[in-house]
Amino acid sequence: MNKVRRKALTEIQEQLDSLREQFESIKEEEEEARDNIPETMQESERYEKAEAARQMIEQFSEIQREGHFPCPRCGHYRMDADPIRNALSRRADVQICDQCGIEEALEDASGARTPLTMWNIALEPEAYRMARN
Repeated sequence: MNKVRRKALTEIQEQLDSLREQFESIKEEEEEARDNIPETMQESERYEKAEAARQMIEQFSEIQREGHFPCPRCGHYRMDADPIRNALSRRADVQICDQCGIEEALEDASGARTPLTMWNIALEPEAYRMARN
């Protein structure tokens, strides 16, 4: 391998490491925010629905590579068969289509977020081989 390619690969690896750190940071912030929800709200129906949606998405991430599924966020069949070409959600440890990846980035910039309960997988779990809660 020549120096130019080795340098390019090193730069890409550094970018991937940086993205992984950013992802972990955002994920930790999200978990901390969820953990710091007041107990009175944790007992609410809204919280229970959000927690059920989060758990379903986590379960789905384990079977996602076993088949061709629609995007769990929007429901469109835009997912690439090669997982590396899909976006990694900023909200859950699951792959989403590139368009939803862009939308999540824009939501972060604007401060507005689509709740997990509004994701297509939470609304139509059967399309993802998931049981409805």
